[in-house]
Amino acid sequence: MEMLFLGFETAAILAERNARRGFRDFVPTVINDLRQATPSRKSILSFPLEELGLEEEYLDVLVPHGASRNSHSALRYHRIGGTLPENSFLRGRGNVFISSPELTLLELSLSLDEYSWLKLAYRFTGKYSADINETYGLAERPPLTSVTRLAAYFCTAREYGMRGARRSLQLLKHVRDGAASPREAELDIALSRPMRLDGLGCVHATLNSRVSFDEFAASITGTAFGSIDLYYLTARYGLEYTSKEPHEWKLPADIARQKALEHMGVEVDFVTTRQLKDARELELVAQKVSKKTRGYWRPDGLSPIEQRQAFLDALLLERQFPSGAGNLVV
Repeated sequence: MEMLFLGFETAAILAERNARRGFRDFVPTVINDLRQATPSRKSILSFPLEELGLEEEYLDVLVPHGASRNSHSALRYHRIGGTLPENSFLRGRGNVFISSPELTLLELSLSLDEYSWLKLAYRFTGKYSADINETYGLAERPPLTSVTRLAAYFCTAREYGMRGARRSLQLLKHVRDGAASPREAELDIALSRPMRLDGLGCVHATLNSRVSFDEFAASITGTAFGSIDLYYLTARYGLEYTSKEPHEWKLPADIARQKALEHMGVEVDFVTTRQLKDARELELVAQKVSKKTRGYWRPDGLSPIEQRQAFLDALLLERQFPSGAGNLVV
């Protein structure tokens, strides 16, 4: 029985679509090798690609080591040999398989730049997908995986001797679960990145943490809790990302929520797009975070301002990677 295995850029897009559809299209499978994967272009095109929103050009096809391929085809072949760790694939209808989020990130560590990989990892472990048809260009969905699951998979992959496992484990140290937007992820990356790597050296925040309200706070907002984009629990201090300037965001709901959080003993500051993009302004944000969480701020380890600005520019740059399911935008 022939099977079609799809990976990496293509699989990333399909996995996000799958999460938005309640994980109905692709489900876990015990299959963890490519022995029945077809390399034949004719066979591949006989699968229901159109139903999955796929095209031949840039379609990422996984085949066993040693499999022949059509060098004139627009398909992109990726050769993988041997038995892979458990949870390497998800199975769809008609014997179409995709690489799991864990295998996808591992393999993409070999081709993506560091910042694109980190942002994609935050997205996979977060609760959002890019969608130009949705408000603010984002669609809410369940996480595809978690930092814990990724770490377990990468460790097993390292034991299997898989390329990319060591780099994936190193990069994963800088990832946290729970992001609800790309800017939240980028803000956490920029603040927590070590100073020696042109970051600001703050501790990682908990992303979209919920603060339970007492009766009075709940009466102010009409909700039982408040969610904070970046929350530093021990300091009872949080950051909220906003694309607006301070004089623009003070809507009644914003004011009520901030009053409720203040009543609960939680201080919240807002970080704007302008601050996130400017190395000097973001340093002031980091200074307060560090004083709140550590009790001090030591700027002597900071890189020169030009290097930190170059890092921010590279981090915030949106990149596109073609696939058989459309462009993967990170």
